[in-house]
Amino acid sequence: MSTETDAAAPVIIPARNCADDYADVLRKLLPRGRVWTREDEGTQAATLEALGITAEGIDSAALTLIVAAFPATATEFLPEWNETLGLPDPCFGPFSSVQENQQQIVAKFISTGGQSIPYLEALAASLSYTITITEYFAHTVIRDVTVPIYGMDWPYTWLVNVIDTPPPHWHVVSDPVDDPLSEYISTPNEKALECLLRRYAPAHTVVCFYYNPTDDIEP
Repeated sequence: MSTETDAAAPVIIPARNCADDYADVLRKLLPRGRVWTREDEGTQAATLEALGITAEGIDSAALTLIVAAFPATATEFLPEWNETLGLPDPCFGPFSSVQENQQQIVAKFISTGGQSIPYLEALAASLSYTITITEYFAHTVIRDVTVPIYGMDWPYTWLVNVIDTPPPHWHVVSDPVDDPLSEYISTPNEKALECLLRRYAPAHTVVCFYYNPTDDIEP
């Protein structure tokens, strides 16, 4: 399946000076003497014009290289960036456009990583989600009697509360009988959110997700 990435035309940045400008500079740098004519015609003039075209091409190529290699505007260098940064990200799947490819390159390139709650909340915000994180603690005699009695495994579990998401689909009579009574229909972005948070979660922890919460969940 082809994408816009495959069909994108390369970006060419024009040279700062034209071929005639470079030829004129070369003409002024010629040695003095009868054989070094400053005329605009003849073999020598044609040679200078050819060198001017080459100089214009080199100038354009140098400017284009800066744009083509910079992460936010990369075109020809997209394969190199993707290979270097391990893209496309498995959490997002194949790129749908060159712009999406460039955005993921920039995001991966400037990402510092982290496992703190503020970092994970910022990561969700980059996907336009607002989340809160609930941590749990094992029950002890000094905790309030109204607090649920969590066992010794609960300190390794935390809950991601995803705010303002659509409600689940409830089973109706027209649904197949083997469908669940309720089912949350996740979007690609929500799947990416779960994938990323599980990736950055501490290895010894279990991450749970709760969508469209209506009540505050206390640890």
